[in-house]
Amino acid sequence: MCTKILYSVPLRKTWKMYHDWVAKSKKDDGEEFYRFVSRSFIPLHPPVIQQAEMLSLNFWLKDYRKEFLHVWLTSKELFDFINHVSMKDLKGIKSFLKENGEKKRTTLDPLTGECYDYVRYDIAVHVPNRQNGFAFSYCCMPDDTIALFFEDDEGIGQIREYQYEQAAALDTYEAQETVKNFLFAINLICYMRCFPECVKDGVPEDSKDKKFVPKGKNVQLNVADKIADSINDEAGRKRPHYRVGYFKTLTSDFYTNMKGQVIFVKDTMVNAKAKTVKMSDDKEKLSKFKG
Repeated sequence: MCTKILYSVPLRKTWKMYHDWVAKSKKDDGEEFYRFVSRSFIPLHPPVIQQAEMLSLNFWLKDYRKEFLHVWLTSKELFDFINHVSMKDLKGIKSFLKENGEKKRTTLDPLTGECYDYVRYDIAVHVPNRQNGFAFSYCCMPDDTIALFFEDDEGIGQIREYQYEQAAALDTYEAQETVKNFLFAINLICYMRCFPECVKDGVPEDSKDKKFVPKGKNVQLNVADKIADSINDEAGRKRPHYRVGYFKTLTSDFYTNMKGQVIFVKDTMVNAKAKTVKMSDDKEKLSKFKG
């Protein structure tokens, strides 16, 4: 008998508001709830807060419409690993977004009709034994840069590619949080592309919270054997150890049949230059995740 686990819930605050609204209004209509909140509740806040609340509400509406891919991490260790992998492959991620994201158009000026096109890809993340989850909208902009819109435990916001680059050169708490959010979002996609055999349809059977289970697309993300090594703890027992490294998309024509595949390159010796390349063995699933 498996022990039930409480997974984090992306957009928990707004989903709770919706369930409370349904109980009071006796209406189960997300579109009407969206109109009610945007017209009656959000205008009560100061302008700066209004913008953040509207972003959160728009996220929720997309989730209500089943437009988010919900990813359930099956172990806390996997969350920690994704958080600490170096990032060296933004170019590969941009190619993936362009080929797999939803093409959108937004209006800059209603009077002139000026607009621009971009590509958007949405993922919500559930983590074991955490209260709040993550919601990410990856946008590939017209200038070929990435804009990451997100909601997580720390709040609501956006990170542009140049803001990540600036933050990576600083040592402040705010800069570290910016880097952490951006890295996790990017590395999550890299991991899923590198190890597609670890992506399994459905919600984990050990999920304890049935109230907030989304009705859209759900996948479980398992730990790949190839990212872990066994080491001895102080008692001499074997336990998994997750190596540092980075993901890389093979873009050169030199790789022929492997072009577009994501590999994981990890350090194999401390203070040395030796590397080990890890890649998926599941060729059928790999074809789904090539960028």
